[in-house]
Amino acid sequence: MRLSPPKSYRVRFRGQPGFSHINNADIRIYRASPPPDPDGAYPRLFVNTPDLFLVTDENGRVFLGRCPFSREGVVRHEYMNFSNAAFIMRVEQNNKVGYAIFDISLFNLEYWRGNTRMADYTVSVTMH
Repeated sequence: MRLSPPKSYRVRFRGQPGFSHINNADIRIYRASPPPDPDGAYPRLFVNTPDLFLVTDENGRVFLGRCPFSREGVVRHEYMNFSNAAFIMRVEQNNKVGYAIFDISLFNLEYWRGNTRMADYTVSVTMH
């Protein structure tokens, strides 16, 4: 799959729909890695070791850079082969935790809409 990336990505975290932004929260990003015994259409493994640590600003935002899917900036997504075209985000604020999953299609859509320099996303997260 060819990634058409904007130059940078910004994600704003909000509580459940209608709630305010989640500021000063710890964000951990877990990238996909190849599983030891690949099986299935798009095999991937997520381990409990974060690849990125971020903190939201006063508006509940973090900047993800150009390619949060891999350290090398390469996205792999081929049928019956390892796929790193998604990552998991863990959000923690005031001892409450929530999760969100990001898929590469969200990034491609922003680029195709004309957001070639900066793509903005708002993610609603249920905190427990």
